[in-house]
Amino acid sequence: MYTQRDNLVIKRDLPTFTLGKRQASFARKHEEYNRSISKYHRDMEMLCRLLDVRAGMRILEIGGGVGYTSFELANLGASCVDIDICPGNAEFVSRMAEFYDLDVVGLRGDTCHLPFGDNIFDAVYSKDAFEHIWDFESALNEQTRVLKKHGRLCILVGNLTNPKTFYTLFVKRFFQSRGRKGGLRWLLTKGRAMEDFGIGWHGKDEDIKTRWWWRKKIRSSGQLDLIELTTTRAYNNPSRVAYRIFEPFVGSHVIMAKKR
Repeated sequence: MYTQRDNLVIKRDLPTFTLGKRQASFARKHEEYNRSISKYHRDMEMLCRLLDVRAGMRILEIGGGVGYTSFELANLGASCVDIDICPGNAEFVSRMAEFYDLDVVGLRGDTCHLPFGDNIFDAVYSKDAFEHIWDFESALNEQTRVLKKHGRLCILVGNLTNPKTFYTLFVKRFFQSRGRKGGLRWLLTKGRAMEDFGIGWHGKDEDIKTRWWWRKKIRSSGQLDLIELTTTRAYNNPSRVAYRIFEPFVGSHVIMAKKR
């Protein structure tokens, strides 16, 4: 667990030399996360509790972008693989891991066709990735396949019943894009995979679901036991009565399952 913020990787200095094309994105996130360091620290502590992170664990992160989460988990002694379909991310993550001297490997790949054998990882984790995956069934089956027996599958993902999220995607995006995105166009087609997002990969446009959809999906898998289905606000604020009452409508989904 991260009891001290100063121990976070995000608090380390950035490299003064160029490591790859994704470095500008890494630097922007570094600045953004440090501005909201309390939230970043809280989110990392939440993830460590959910995954029960221990030294020596093997953790697979799905769609980890430029690698910050994998770096934080590796800093606690885990051995991490960050697989991402976007061009350039994997190479940059591996170079940054070498710079920080952390056990993280970046790979470019598709979560619907994971390049690993069965029963490899102690935990598989993703955040804001499933809503873009082109084939939910294949992705869930593959992530379960590479998990060890009793391994943990943790999914943090958007919440369709969160009024703020729905407003952003349905109303705000519609007006900001002058009708090209959001609105009914998004709601009626979000489950349709697009061939190219313009950055070299295909997937879906914010295909977020309800908690009831996720409960049914996990329970029908035949390989997973659902051990936690809540929201980020409710999980991080257990003493707030309002968050317990309105749990389905506040924050993003937190889905935690264990392989049988």
